Amino acid sequence: TGECICSPGFTGEACQQKSCPNDCHGRGKCRADGTCECGRHFGAADCSFAKCVKGISDEALAAQEAGLAAASPTCGGHGECMNGTCFCAPG
Repeated sequence: TGECICSPGFTGEACQQKSCPNDCHGRGKCRADGTCECGRHFGAADCSFAKCVKGISDEALAAQEAGLAAASPTCGGHGECMNGTCFCAPG
């Protein structure tokens, strides 16, 4: 019928594009090189990790992502982020 059946790791009408891991979980864009460009609040190679950003300004988050922030504003530095939820340290 003229349709291509792509090898694993490729997609597109002519199998010309590398596929992204887990289709970026619907939380980002798949780049032509097969890597995910995750949405602002998600991370990991397949955008599966939700960042803890509640209460963090876009400017602070951008500074952290650019490596300009000395300390991570995530969870206020007093807890641990687990899939988008902050768990506070004792005290």
